Amino acid sequence: MDSSAARTFLAVVLSMAVILLWQMYIASKYPQRTLDVSLSDGGVGTEGELKSNKTVESGAEEKVVRDESSQISDFQRNEEFEEKTIILSNDFFEAIFTNKGGKLKSFELKKYYLARSPHKRVSLIEQDRPSLSLLLSSKLGKFTGEERYDFSEVSDKKIVFEHISQIGVKIVKEYTIIGNYEVLLKVRILNETEKDFIFKPSLVLADFALKGGLSKEDLKSSFEEYYYPICLANESIHDGKDLKGGGISKSFEGKINWLASTSRYFISAVLPVEQKISMCKFASDSSYNFWAELVYPEMKATQKNEITFSYKLYLGPKGYSMLRKVGADLERAVDFGWLAVLCIPLLYLLNFFNSFAHNYGISIIILTIVVKIISIPFTQKSMKSMQELQKLKPKLDELQKKYKDNREKLNEEMMKLYREHGVSPFGGCLPIILQMPIWFALYRMLSNSVELYQAVFIPGWINDLSSKDPYYILPILLGVGTYLQQKITPTTMDSTQAKIMLYFMPAFLTFIMISLPSGLTLYIFVSSLLSIIHQVYMNKKSNLNKSQPKSTREEEK
Repeated sequence: MDSSAARTFLAVVLSMAVILLWQMYIASKYPQRTLDVSLSDGGVGTEGELKSNKTVESGAEEKVVRDESSQISDFQRNEEFEEKTIILSNDFFEAIFTNKGGKLKSFELKKYYLARSPHKRVSLIEQDRPSLSLLLSSKLGKFTGEERYDFSEVSDKKIVFEHISQIGVKIVKEYTIIGNYEVLLKVRILNETEKDFIFKPSLVLADFALKGGLSKEDLKSSFEEYYYPICLANESIHDGKDLKGGGISKSFEGKINWLASTSRYFISAVLPVEQKISMCKFASDSSYNFWAELVYPEMKATQKNEITFSYKLYLGPKGYSMLRKVGADLERAVDFGWLAVLCIPLLYLLNFFNSFAHNYGISIIILTIVVKIISIPFTQKSMKSMQELQKLKPKLDELQKKYKDNREKLNEEMMKLYREHGVSPFGGCLPIILQMPIWFALYRMLSNSVELYQAVFIPGWINDLSSKDPYYILPILLGVGTYLQQKITPTTMDSTQAKIMLYFMPAFLTFIMISLPSGLTLYIFVSSLLSIIHQVYMNKKSNLNKSQPKSTREEEK
């Protein structure tokens, strides 16, 4: 590899590093959230719209204050009552329902625990701040989600709440477990008055953040991310990552497949049921806190009649296959980006291998071997090209000495030499460039796979493939492997360049892998180890060919 090819190769490596570092540290811009705004203060206006927030300044900070100018009618106010709760659970989650608003008070996942609190379950809804609220707005007033409800039916898989307002409108909420992490919320509005009841329903998600008491530095070092709102509207993904200032809101109307609050590994989603047109809305304050609403069109329950509408809820791990089974293209919430066409098959392969290996670390090793076998034609060509280029090194050195003061003539003579011997100066780099999409796809897939979340590879060493290696063994082994690989790989660089690359690349790779998920580091280390074995084989084959008579080599060809 001459100096220009070396610079190309280094540029490729540095480009990969920039992308990896960007992915690693982008989350650090978004601190962990604590929501200081109560949704019960009127998240939905009289027409079902988000109220405009008033922004006031206090020193250098901005605070969002909810507009409290519109008061709830007297008939909506409830006297204090004793709160009662009931637990609904299966093998995958435990949900606590409260008679205060007839809503979810807590939702914990039984099979997932916080990375920094291994004895505390992942909680998508927390008891101190229930964050799934059904709000109804009409010209008669607002149902805020804080009213007293009665338990009218309780079973292993179903809870039914009832509330009768003072104006004679009865609200029935029915929660039914329909899947491992799925709950169906069916709402019935019974109008027992002599007038039509016109209203607009809004289901609100707010502050679904994973709470583990982690600081900004802890979040970065544990490779966990913030939560943000996202929705699939009119076949396009829209997210609220840019809701950084107080009073900011966005809305999308039309065909809404789902609205969700999501992080890297977990998601809380609301899916409309038999509702062709609706609206999703995001809003935030100045501290990255957000709330989101799924708003249905205006509905009318005529006098002495009822109207029914429903929502499907998914609260659980962000597994691609799991989300696909839910329907409504919910799997699109998994952010594979433009590499999805490669990421999805690789993910299916990983899960297939794990179906019999029962260890995702071993499954990653098998996947690495398979990918390496598939890429052998590329690497074989690259290694042969490097060997041919190394044979020309003495002649290249002569040309560099002869035309050291004439760069244009030097390049001309070098290209002439390459053509005479049928080699390309970029022959060693091109196969690497062609493999880059696979590398990026594997990085993207492994970084976004909940399957690796707290998946144990070797107990006592790597207990979570989604977190960094706690003892930095894999990054160090990768650095050593990179050093050995460069040591045995043919090169046409001058001694100074070769020496720099020999020490720089191992140190550089070790540094960037220290904070990456151990599952990804494991893949790159195994890939590097296989490359060393392949290079040793190629070197021995090359030496064997040199020792054979020319006629024998020609016969083998």
